[in-house]
Amino acid sequence: VIIWDFDTMSILHRLKLLHKVLIQSLTFSFNEMYLASVGGQDDANLVIWDIESGNAVCGNPTGTNAVNRICFYNNSDDRLISIHDYQVLIWSADYSNKKISNDLVNLGQVKRKFTCVVIDHSDSFAYMGTKTGDIVEISLGKAMYKRI
Repeated sequence: VIIWDFDTMSILHRLKLLHKVLIQSLTFSFNEMYLASVGGQDDANLVIWDIESGNAVCGNPTGTNAVNRICFYNNSDDRLISIHDYQVLIWSADYSNKKISNDLVNLGQVKRKFTCVVIDHSDSFAYMGTKTGDIVEISLGKAMYKRI
């Protein structure tokens, strides 16, 4: 991954990737201090990078279920969401201790392959598109399914 400064058209960092073959998804924090990357199915690791230093800050395996997309919250640089085939995880980063942990969203009986995600401006709800064309709403505060 190469991070560019668009104002000067110069390279800021060439990140030494901790992923094996490919990067499935990238997302910047709202304040542009952090970049999160997740590897493909053969890698399945989520890594958060400090953009100023170019160093990895923390990382964690995402599990056996492939990640389709990741997205930072709109008002927090230490919270993000990952959408998978059939599951959704909410991640919390502790930058001072270099750790990241997750909570599994309770989807009840909903079984969908999630393809895209948008978080509302207040970071209260997330909306995920599915391969069947549905839009699923979840409450981020309660980590629970709301409705299709």
